[in-house]
Amino acid sequence: MKENSRPYEDPDRQIPYYAILNDENIQHYERYKALTESLPNFHLIGRLAEYKYYNMDKIVENALDLSQELVEKAQG
Repeated sequence: MKENSRPYEDPDRQIPYYAILNDENIQHYERYKALTESLPNFHLIGRLAEYKYYNMDKIVENALDLSQELVEKAQG
């Protein structure tokens, strides 16, 4: 499998596969993030949660790091 990227130029004919980081969408993300700040066990991680493109190896690494951090915190 090989992915060939191309620019997102025509919203009427193309579907964006990843977040389009423009001012409007960044404001949406900040609003959603603010809504979760009062939830102590809610962790925003991953492409959809962080509104960023990640290679999967990097996001798996981030998830493992967060898991380790949570385990260590729980153990005191």
